[in-house]
Amino acid sequence: MRYVEWAKKVYDYASQFGTGTGWVSAALWDDPVRELSETCATSDLVSIAAWLAKAGFSDYWDHVERAFRNYLRPFQFFVTSEYEALYRELNKDQTEKQIRAGLNRMRDLQGGFWGGPAPNDGLNWIASPLQCGPYRTPYGCGGMFGCCQAEGMRGLYTVWSQIVTANKDGIFVNLSLNRDSEWAKIISDLPDHGRIDVIALKRGDYFLRPPAWAPRRRVRVVRDNRQVPVEWAGPALAYVRLKKVKQGESLTLIYPLVTWKQVVGLWPTKPDLKLTIYWKGNGVVDMEPKGKGLPVNFSNLVPLPALP
Repeated sequence: MRYVEWAKKVYDYASQFGTGTGWVSAALWDDPVRELSETCATSDLVSIAAWLAKAGFSDYWDHVERAFRNYLRPFQFFVTSEYEALYRELNKDQTEKQIRAGLNRMRDLQGGFWGGPAPNDGLNWIASPLQCGPYRTPYGCGGMFGCCQAEGMRGLYTVWSQIVTANKDGIFVNLSLNRDSEWAKIISDLPDHGRIDVIALKRGDYFLRPPAWAPRRRVRVVRDNRQVPVEWAGPALAYVRLKKVKQGESLTLIYPLVTWKQVVGLWPTKPDLKLTIYWKGNGVVDMEPKGKGLPVNFSNLVPLPALP
């Protein structure tokens, strides 16, 4: 257990150089480099948080979910209409043929990740031109970075694989995210309501986890359309247990969504820069000030394109 405690200390130390949304400074060797982020670092934090949660620190599942909702999902790269307009603006001295060829090449990279975005923009408007180097644009650093493509996918897979898990004690729903699995189908009602519906596909005891910040006295559970008493069980007593669930039963976990405002100032080179983050549950609703490159509309994320 001492190694787990050591890993937790390392994770907690590194996390203090991030916003809590999944964005974290890429490195710490000097003050200017803290302006940069990197998807590799975010995915590392996701993996470590998942292992800490599995080791018994169940509240770290919320860290995993926040990184997915507010970083991995928004900063997966696709050629949107906004991106095409920006690309055309930045390459206005090129011919139409060259622009179309460039956009087609970028479409080959769809599904990858922005390598070092700002907390709320695909282009890092926080970073200075010196830090941007060859990735400089009028609106901040813009780059995908080869290392961040595989690491972003690792982060996505880590989240997906841990939404629902199973062991000798039963089936555990760790995250309020959608997934079809061999054990259960999970249907999330977020971001509108704090609710997940679980369709049991295997018999056994089921453990459903509300977020750690959800007031316990207001957590409710429904089994086949009938409200039943809440029994806290599982690691850190963080889960609601339903015993002897049969295949085909419907389970519903309901909890209130809390809202709050967070003010973050992380950048020694920009002591007056304060980022205000508005939260609803584990999801960001808004973040100010906004960038002017490819700002993220957290309350209305661009839908993912259909698979080819």
